Formats: sequence, C-alpha cells, structure tokens
Amino acid sequence: MKIQDYDKILGICANHGWEELGGKIGRVYVESFLPRMRVLDPKTEGGIEDAWREIEEASKKSGRTAYNRGLVECIGLSVGFNNQGESDIGVVLGLTDYKHYHSLRVIGPDKRIWVIGTAGITYFRDSSGEINYIFATRDERASNIGGTLETVPSGYMDSELFDGLNIIDDPRLPLERNIKKEFGEEVGLESSKIIGMQNLGLIRIGDFKPGNGEIRRFNDVSATYAVDIGLSSREEVEEGFSRSKQYGEHSKVYVVPESGLAEFLGENSGRLTPRTKAHMIQYLRSR
Repeated sequence: MKIQDYDKILGICANHGWEELGGKIGRVYVESFLPRMRVLDPKTEGGIEDAWREIEEASKKSGRTAYNRGLVECIGLSVGFNNQGESDIGVVLGLTDYKHYHSLRVIGPDKRIWVIGTAGITYFRDSSGEINYIFATRDERASNIGGTLETVPSGYMDSELFDGLNIIDDPRLPLERNIKKEFGEEVGLESSKIIGMQNLGLIRIGDFKPGNGEIRRFNDVSATYAVDIGLSSREEVEEGFSRSKQYGEHSKVYVVPESGLAEFLGENSGRLTPRTKAHMIQYLRSR
C-alpha cells in the first residue's frame, strides 16, 4: 500500500468514536467463562421484565416476534504482555440473554450489560497477487449502527458456542468459532476457505447519535480479526454472497482491490459504520 493511501485511510477512519482496547496485539483469548447468568437486584430485574413485555407487544403490532436468545456477556478484561512486547488480552465472560441486554438499554444507562461478539476484515489475493477486501451494504431491515457500509463478517457470540467446550485446551477457540460461523453466514463461503486469522484487538461500542439527535446505546465489545481466505476471485465472492443473502443482513457486496481502497473509502466515508472505521485503523496499524 502506498504511504499516501495509508495516511488517507487513517484520516478517513480517525473519527470512529469507539474505544480501542489494546495496542500491539498478540492474542485475544477467553480467560474464564461463568456458565450461568448474573442475577441483578430485584428492582432492576422487575424493570427488565416490564420493558421486555412492552418490546414484545410492540413487535407483535408490527408483525414481528421479539426473540430472546442466549448471548455472552463481557464481565471484565485482563491484559498481559508476551515476549514480543505484544498485548495478550483475556476476556472474562458469562451467560446473559437478549432480553436483559436490550431491556437495560431501554431502562437507562446507569446499569449496562456489555455483550461480546467478533468482527473481521476479510481479504484475499486475486490471480495477479493483489489483495482485495470485501465490504457489504447492510440490509435496510438490519439495525442502525451509524452507517450502512461495513466489512464482514461480524456478529454476537451465542451462548451455545460454549456447549461441551473446554476452553483450557484452547482459550481462543470460542472467539474463532464465532468468526468462522459468521463468515459462513455473511460471506457465504465454507470456513475451510480461511487460511489465517490475525487478532487485531478489541473495540468497545457505547453510545452514538445516528443523525436524528437520538442517543442509541449498544454496549458491545467486539474482538477484531483480519481474515485471510487465500487465493480467490471477485466471481467466487459474489457467488458466495448470493447464498448468504438468505440471512437478510446485507443487500450488496463490494470487492475492492487494495490499489483502490483509499479512493473507495473516501467516496463512501459518509456510509461507513463506526465499527468499520475502527477495524480499518486496527488493521493498518498491524501491518
């Protein structure tokens, strides 16, 4: 990448507004996992139940169903350093569910559940050897996260990822399982296409104003990866994306060669999600 393109991309993405956790990253891993939900105080639990009933009723009126699924809460972090001077970040996780996570956002900001997910910048090399990056436009039915154009894949961790899993053997496995699952859903290719995954760090996604002045609360922690799928082509990616559209998260895919990345991001800077801007900065700093 040309130095002027590198600097241009950093300038485009500098105002992402999220908190970057960790600098030079060695690995992100699960330090411990609490296989049960935290019980909040009775007043808060009652408020969650009331808020969830309102959410269910509003969903029914609009012809949808409010689905409460198991999620994974990020309770805490620990940071150490390896022999190369890189940060090793351990995440302390526990069970939660969408009802508690979403209802607390409605009740107010004094108590928060921070759920964790994974996100990636996926790239491949074409027949000429040039790196190409995959972006996608969020479907209009997807949640508003401050933009419509993003790197793929990304998604919350489901609690079922830990079923029967011994994290002592490989504490990175739950996070890597999730990025591979989301890769299959959003890119539409088999996870066996992935030949390498590099930890880029964590970001913490808090409050933002989507443009209408209303403050949106997301309370997310995202572990970022650079996902290398080796040798591929625009045609293969577009064919995979046509299969992934069944999940309804994205409506259009873009394959962007590295030589045109700065121009593409500049032309679409107003559409980029804050998360994507943060990921791009993490990725460039890792190179």
